[in-house]
Amino acid sequence: MAYYLGRQVSVSLSTEQAGSAVTVSGAANGPYIDIVGVADTVTITNAGVYVSGTVPAITVTDGSTGGSDLALTATMATNGLSVIGATITNSGSGYRSAPTLAFAGTGGVGHANTASGTITVKRGRDAFTLFADGLNWGASGTAKVTDLTGVDLSIGAVDEDITYMGLRSITKAEIKKETTVSLTRKKSDAVWDTIYNDNWRCGVNGTSSAYANLEEPATGKGYRVYVTLVSGTEVFTLPNTYIGAHTTSLNADGTSEETMEFTTYVTPIISTSAHTGATSATNL
Repeated sequence: MAYYLGRQVSVSLSTEQAGSAVTVSGAANGPYIDIVGVADTVTITNAGVYVSGTVPAITVTDGSTGGSDLALTATMATNGLSVIGATITNSGSGYRSAPTLAFAGTGGVGHANTASGTITVKRGRDAFTLFADGLNWGASGTAKVTDLTGVDLSIGAVDEDITYMGLRSITKAEIKKETTVSLTRKKSDAVWDTIYNDNWRCGVNGTSSAYANLEEPATGKGYRVYVTLVSGTEVFTLPNTYIGAHTTSLNADGTSEETMEFTTYVTPIISTSAHTGATSATNL
């Protein structure tokens, strides 16, 4: 177990989904999924030459941009011979930079002029209180825990005792890791209360809804906690955590501090920077 004062470390949170942040509405509407890193504007740089009546398919190459699910349909000119634009049928999410668009080849006899174009993406996060950012922005610290007073980091393992006939000694077989981090901060708003009481304890499922507590483990389930030493030389990353407890301390003058506890059975990662790679099924 290790205990740090709030001034000794920096802690930020993310979901396990590339482009899904968790935001708490300032209008008291509760938590919701804020889809980030979405497609924005398509610019056609070359109209191409096509046979009338054909519509070229557009292939999206995500590459290292981190996003997914972007889909577009070409918009043809009135005469049907060239591309004048593209309609975004799915804006996707999680794009740190613009993906590459590839238009299908020309359909015109004797022509070799294929349409081309580019697309821009935008961050797209709402201006309400951010609880946990999308996984692709975990290293940026945008969802930093403010007014942090203490961090209690407990590293352990779940063992199974194996007993042998005729022997007094037993074997301690490690089954899985068990890591818990308790964050204590000065209570300044109701964000943590809302997250816990509205049952957003296990992260989000894609861009649609929060995971239910009784659903089975999944690589994209839970929150990711990044504990960074102030020196920046070591980052302790806890993937696929769930919120196990939330408490508030009271005194004669009112509320002073609150504590939220995150627990994971996935092996933590210790490195020089925040680990934002997706969890593989073998790590569960």
